[in-house]
Amino acid sequence: MAHRIYGYGHDECSMGRWVWTRFRGRHNTSLRIFSAYRPTSPQGGPFTVYAQQRQSLLLRNDNRCSRQAFSEDIHQVIQKAQEEGDKNILLLDGNKDMSSGRLSATLQSLDPSSGKNLPLYKMNLIPRLTVSGALAH
Repeated sequence: MAHRIYGYGHDECSMGRWVWTRFRGRHNTSLRIFSAYRPTSPQGGPFTVYAQQRQSLLLRNDNRCSRQAFSEDIHQVIQKAQEEGDKNILLLDGNKDMSSGRLSATLQSLDPSSGKNLPLYKMNLIPRLTVSGALAH
């Protein structure tokens, strides 16, 4: 399958949470690949990614925690890409076990037909814990 890049973008809040590239292939097939980083927990001081993103959100009068904002915002972006007819791949460093919890539920809701079998491919070194991975839909 031959693809050509015909679009690219990034987190519209300019917090560096994700970037994406859009490819067009045969038969007008469209694929969008996201590379994303979800901050770790709020401990660690004022210079962590979490703290910096939290400050950025507060400056926008957005009181969500950085991790909640990431989950909700990436959901909206991928959902919009789906509505535009794109197939999507999310490459994510989730900084938490993605097999359950809020992030898992958020990603699962992008494909309700998949039931509990989230198409997630583990790419980490810790057995039985999916903190980094790829979601294909």
